[in-house]
Amino acid sequence: MIGLSISIGSGQNGGQRSGNRSLTLSGLIDGAARPGSASGITAAFSDGFPIQSLSWGMTPGGTEFGTGASPQDFSSADTGLFDAPGLLHVTARAAGRSYSLSVPIRTAPPVFITPPGFAAPLYKIGETVEVSLGTVDAAPATLTVASFTLDGEDRQGGLAGLAWSSAGETAWGRAGVLRLQARAESSGGVVLSAPVTARLGDVPRAFSAADWSVDETGVQIADLPDDGNVPITNIRYRIDGGPDRSVNGVTDFALADYGDIQIRAVNALGIGAWSDTKTRIAQTPTLSIEAAPLLAEVAAVEGNTLTATAGPVSGGPSSRTWQWYRGTAAISGATGESYMLQPADIGQRIKVRQIETPVGGSPVTRDSAASAAVVALNFRAEENDDGTVGVSYADGARSTVEFELTRPAAYAGSFNLDLGALETGPVCLVRPALSGTPEPGATLSAPPFFWVYPEALGALSVSSGWRRNGTVIADETGSTHKVISADAGTDLQYIETGTQSGAAAPVTAASPAVRIGDAAPTSYSPQTSTSALAWWDASDEATITHEAGTVSHFADKIGGAYLTGTGTTGVSASDVNGLNSILLDGIGNYFERSATTLFPADGDWVLTIVASIDEVNHINDALVSAINGDNTFAIVGFNASEFAGRLAVSGEAVSFDGGPYGGLHVFQVKADLTGQATATAYVDGIPVAFVPYSAAVDATTLRFFRSYVMGGRFCEAFLDRDLSSQAAAFAYAASKWGIS
Repeated sequence: MIGLSISIGSGQNGGQRSGNRSLTLSGLIDGAARPGSASGITAAFSDGFPIQSLSWGMTPGGTEFGTGASPQDFSSADTGLFDAPGLLHVTARAAGRSYSLSVPIRTAPPVFITPPGFAAPLYKIGETVEVSLGTVDAAPATLTVASFTLDGEDRQGGLAGLAWSSAGETAWGRAGVLRLQARAESSGGVVLSAPVTARLGDVPRAFSAADWSVDETGVQIADLPDDGNVPITNIRYRIDGGPDRSVNGVTDFALADYGDIQIRAVNALGIGAWSDTKTRIAQTPTLSIEAAPLLAEVAAVEGNTLTATAGPVSGGPSSRTWQWYRGTAAISGATGESYMLQPADIGQRIKVRQIETPVGGSPVTRDSAASAAVVALNFRAEENDDGTVGVSYADGARSTVEFELTRPAAYAGSFNLDLGALETGPVCLVRPALSGTPEPGATLSAPPFFWVYPEALGALSVSSGWRRNGTVIADETGSTHKVISADAGTDLQYIETGTQSGAAAPVTAASPAVRIGDAAPTSYSPQTSTSALAWWDASDEATITHEAGTVSHFADKIGGAYLTGTGTTGVSASDVNGLNSILLDGIGNYFERSATTLFPADGDWVLTIVASIDEVNHINDALVSAINGDNTFAIVGFNASEFAGRLAVSGEAVSFDGGPYGGLHVFQVKADLTGQATATAYVDGIPVAFVPYSAAVDATTLRFFRSYVMGGRFCEAFLDRDLSSQAAAFAYAASKWGIS
């Protein structure tokens, strides 16, 4: 707006003119006067002639607004809309004449300070919509609704004051955009606000049949239903009318369950109706064995074991079984993944059938390629009357065979022979103990060892010798050794070396060591006892597999019942009576033989253990335990810090007399089931506990120094089926390990 000066004579707008004289007003804005005392309007004659008197009024010649050089206050009540009725009348007098003019009194057009608005951005059909008309910068001003529409259709007639009910919008699809515009009217003019909008919406419609489907993965969404003018945010589902479950998102989703499925859509205004039902049925997996099972590369020789490797399976989970075939005929009972070739298989080809069965489905099968025709083992043993037996058998045989030896008489009996061990050279089956007094001046004698060799690798040549503390003694080649003073305090062994031209390398075997200076050997030895079942001897370091002293494997000197576990060997500070032992740390070291029933089925046996008990950590620390069977056996410390001793056999238990039994001892158990039905515990040859014994021990896992883990030194242990061997076994162990 700009300031104006208006000159109006008597012939214009009610004023008068004398010559060129006219009445002028300065301080007007846009040709009008504004309300208020600071209107700043002044009157003057155009030719500068002085005004003798002046009046300002709301009527011609009136003085309501004063008679001074400028008008007094006139308020908004005096204003008019545009030019009427609010007028400012000015009358000036000079030289006996009157001059007058009039101009509008009005305000500026109003300006919206706060726009009109809705109480919320979103309404659900049926709710009442409340609006506000905003505020303007001038007063007084009249604010009214200029327009109120729904998607362009007039809804102003439905307004009750500043509220409108959408209850009448019942037809589906009436959801849309609400538009509001306000009108502000004052003496300065009329203005319209900028329009504002809100949404009128509804919950989503139900999914139609074409909008969705089910398959083996879950629910597939082809299209979303009408969203009621409010975006769908997620989908809910239920199965067989069960609980209502939510899915994040509005796309396909996986299902693990099957049954009658319904879905519905969700938006910010609520949840739509359930769709019709669609049934999802579990599909029966279509299994396929992608490749034939394979037979391990083992020669088809009677006694060998064929092992199958399954072909890969696709199409879902299944359970697997096997069936072996001799030619085209199924072999009765041959349903494992391995099969030992039998005499009935000779001349036949063997195959295996892999059978995969899905849950609730039919089996799928696939056969391996057939083996070569099975050949007979043709095992033959030739006794040479010199402690050697030459054997021959079909090429590729890897089975274990039992054969009877009738001569020489010292070794007559039944032997189990692993043909696989003969692949690279001869095997020494028996290494008798030395005889003679182990002191200088006496003579030690060694019976010949018993060797078995494969004739296919050539004739066997056996040479003999002696070792002192593990080192071969030069020029000692006979079966006897004259003990000299240099032998005192050392370990002597008789050795034999078997050589065949076709063998990978010569094989050396050694007798049990004899400490020179010890008492003469007793008449009992696990090596020569025909009733001994297993023997673990830490003094024979050759039977211990270790890496820099850390033990992993402990061989059975008379059988195949090797022990596995951990400990430390070759530590001279842990020697017992000058003999090597295995140190067990009381933290994690122990030995174990599993998956083997060592104890005789008739329940009669003697177990001898030479050990030093150096640390007890728990009441259940066990020197020995036999577990994993219906009838078990154990010797436990039965004290949290010392070895008090308790014998438990086949459900019965009794504590040791005497004790505690720390340090080095010979521990024995004589289990007499067939005679006395009693198990007796001995410490250093003295009975300390008697337990009723009614059922043979059938445990398949044998452990030493294991329960909560006990510390000490393992020296020797052996199991004998002869009950009469108890006293002799103690004498042997006590003499060897220096226990009085």
